[in-house]
Amino acid sequence: MKHCGNMLLVKAIHGCLYTGLLFSTITLACPDYQDLPFFKAANGSRLDKAELLKRYYTVEPSEEATQAPSTWPGSTLPYCFENDNTKTLLKDLVEDGWKRWQTSGVDYNIHMGEYNNCPAPVNGNVTKGIGYLLIQANTDGRLLTTIGTQFYSEGNGAFMLFDPNPDLAMGDAVANMAHEIGHAWGFYHEQQRPYFWNKVQYAQATGPTNQINFVCTNLADYVDKAGTPNGDSNDVCHSEATAKSRGFSALEYLPMKMSFTAELELADFDWKSIMLYGSTIGGKVVNGVRANVYTRGHDGAVNPHNTSPSQLDVDRFNAMYTKKAKYKNPCLINHGCNPKYASYMNLKVKCKKKLS
Repeated sequence: MKHCGNMLLVKAIHGCLYTGLLFSTITLACPDYQDLPFFKAANGSRLDKAELLKRYYTVEPSEEATQAPSTWPGSTLPYCFENDNTKTLLKDLVEDGWKRWQTSGVDYNIHMGEYNNCPAPVNGNVTKGIGYLLIQANTDGRLLTTIGTQFYSEGNGAFMLFDPNPDLAMGDAVANMAHEIGHAWGFYHEQQRPYFWNKVQYAQATGPTNQINFVCTNLADYVDKAGTPNGDSNDVCHSEATAKSRGFSALEYLPMKMSFTAELELADFDWKSIMLYGSTIGGKVVNGVRANVYTRGHDGAVNPHNTSPSQLDVDRFNAMYTKKAKYKNPCLINHGCNPKYASYMNLKVKCKKKLS
């Protein structure tokens, strides 16, 4: 790490870096900010906090355990790795995936981490339990995470199954992890909001039109799992429940209405959400190219993979949690929450000018 003036980096809790700057009148070199996280989200939301709390794609906030999925208490998500091998495979990915949320603007008083309160392994493995997310590795392509947390019976609990293969889903293991972390905190898929779909054509839909042009036949497991759809609103290509009963991947796209969440029907559709699938996710491969499972309804365009949270994702996250985390994250010098941020940015500009 380079120094600029009297720059001091000191270690803080949980291995994070806390940056304190004492600026002198001498500028020796530009700060080495390449390995520090930066805020990247740029598109603001027109929704106020009350409206954000009604965005359909998240659980309802609660500080108490509920029967339905809800938020983690104290704005803190503790996690445990199933075993040492899982920790070796996924520790850096979990930290990097969470960093994508932080650097996009999630409040630094909201935190997730491994807090050394995990239960003792049973036959070499930590088991599911109450009060933490159990992270498990696999090599068979599964990317699956429970939504938020809720009241669990003994022996059950929140979990994440994650295959670190970088060729899966978005073709970016860190982005895949950031998406799964979104689920863990309480986010559902943006494309499964009922108002996203035409209520006449799709079961559980509530919208007047389709926001996407869904091509069910382009899903990779269509031939094996779909059977012979008859085109009505309850067939395997139009009903999430029917698709789920067949183990058909369309269940990850189709509208899913839940009585325990509120939906603001006229809320913005977030085409940049990390919780929205890119057009090729789950598509079959034809001549070496993955087929588009959908195109956007308003312009017919292919939607790219959103590898970082959008501003609306971040706004909803911050509105959903109380920002009273048990373990506070330090606020690095290049984060807007740091009181020295403006001075740092001014120094960065001066350094660039001097070196140009």
